[in-house]
Amino acid sequence: NVGGTPNIASWVALIDPQLSVNLPAGVTAGTGMDALTHAIECYTMAYHQPFTDAVALHAMEFCGRWLRVAYAQGHNLEARY
Repeated sequence: NVGGTPNIASWVALIDPQLSVNLPAGVTAGTGMDALTHAIECYTMAYHQPFTDAVALHAMEFCGRWLRVAYAQGHNLEARY
């Protein structure tokens, strides 16, 4: 925690790949790179913890495995999870 408040944390996340299948490839690439950047930032921050390291590494692995597939095959639902 960086001194924030619980009021800025999300309580619900909609994870439905069908909501993003019609995005242009450029938007898919940009948002995917943003997700990768957040994972790298989480892993390399000074106040990291073992749990956040594990989650960040998992996110980086998923981005590396699936971002190119989602970009090339926009309707591939598995790649968009």
